[in-house]
Amino acid sequence: MYFCSSERTIMKEAKLFKQGIAIQAILYILKKMGGTCDIHKCHKILYFADNEHLSKYGRSITGDAYVRMDFGPVPTCIYDLFKAVRGDRIAISHLRWMTCARVVSIS
Repeated sequence: MYFCSSERTIMKEAKLFKQGIAIQAILYILKKMGGTCDIHKCHKILYFADNEHLSKYGRSITGDAYVRMDFGPVPTCIYDLFKAVRGDRIAISHLRWMTCARVVSIS
């Protein structure tokens, strides 16, 4: 779980996040990995892909913000999507508030 210092920071991250492209990137990784991939490995692959794209083209692929965690870099909005799909109640209530959660339909 990550914590931001202000609501402004969270809203800025949500505006930069490209959810459709992020989902396509995750699906591409899954396809290349044979249909299964550990969440930590997926996060690391996305991190390196975003960094490579940023250095070549001046912008990241997903637009997500990364935080340093014990097992490597974690994309904040993508991680929230993974948690919501997994069914974490805290993630679902957090996603209702964040604008980067449009991909998850919550009723």
